[in-house]
Amino acid sequence: MAMRLFAPWSVRSLGPLTILAIVLCGAMVTPVHAQTTPTASRYQYHLVSLKAALPPDVEYFDAVGITDDRRIYGTAYPCDANGCFPSVAVYQRGKLTILHGGVTHAVNSFGLVGGSLYDPVTFAEQAAVFTGTRVRIIPRLPGETTSYVVGITNVGTALVQSLNAADVPQFYLYDAHSRIMPIDFGPGHTVDRLSINDDNIIAGTIVRPGSPDRAFRYDATSRVMTILDPIRDNAKTWGQGINRRGDVLGYSWSDGPERIGVWRRQTFQTYFVEGTPEFPTISRTLLWNRKGMIVITNSRNDLNSYLVPEPNVRIKVTDQASVLPAWTLVKGINARGDLIGSAGPSYGVADFDFFLERVDAR
Repeated sequence: MAMRLFAPWSVRSLGPLTILAIVLCGAMVTPVHAQTTPTASRYQYHLVSLKAALPPDVEYFDAVGITDDRRIYGTAYPCDANGCFPSVAVYQRGKLTILHGGVTHAVNSFGLVGGSLYDPVTFAEQAAVFTGTRVRIIPRLPGETTSYVVGITNVGTALVQSLNAADVPQFYLYDAHSRIMPIDFGPGHTVDRLSINDDNIIAGTIVRPGSPDRAFRYDATSRVMTILDPIRDNAKTWGQGINRRGDVLGYSWSDGPERIGVWRRQTFQTYFVEGTPEFPTISRTLLWNRKGMIVITNSRNDLNSYLVPEPNVRIKVTDQASVLPAWTLVKGINARGDLIGSAGPSYGVADFDFFLERVDAR
């Protein structure tokens, strides 16, 4: 069985053609049970393999985001005599539909896709926004060689990363009226894990040579950046997401315990502490939905993924011993608590892509 290797800290590192030679498991619908605690019993899922939805000519579907009405958007790889090429696609009610040639990088709550058009000759991307089968191409900046949308708001504003011939990144917003707003995160560092809300406030992580990483909140309108500091004895912070109020999801951590929580303004509220003898999980990725449910995923040591529906409550989202392979990576969550992701026999190796459909009363 062919498997694909993930660098889960940045799924983009795969490249559009790296993940073509894949053979996935067949269709399966299996109950998934959360840990047997009073809180956990409220969360029940059915597991669905996305393989069953693939048309005969599609080699693979890389799910990126899921809407509240359970449409799953991502990049499909249909093949013909000339090869396999990426296309924006949607999975709904057991069927995968190809919408337009291109790569999916971000999806908003209404199914608006931010991504890129892909040139199979030069391997360059050009940022674009997809609405169903229609595409709006974002013009290149002077000197730009490649670009793609890294985030998209519910009002249609795209957060774009652009690279020039020297691979120097530049960021800007491109709104529904085709207006460009340049973004300057400052010199001497790189940024990662960017997300944006409808007020054009961006969150992420600053990686600074010689200095600890820091989560940040950046107001693109006022151009004010707020650095989000760690708590207690922690040395680093990572920003992983932002909600409508401007709260930032992330980690306050060091080589010991990892505190997972939310910065409300500049105050960090801890939701769960891992990396302890009782909870030895060391994860690297957090997700959340608009109702505040947090997902802990991308763990190298215990390989599991978890839901944190409220402070100090952690629920294993899969019964991995009998349902899924050893390693799970959650890649999206909607307001209902439905999940999409990949799984495999060991960290970073995926041979199964799943849709965990929540079936309990909410």
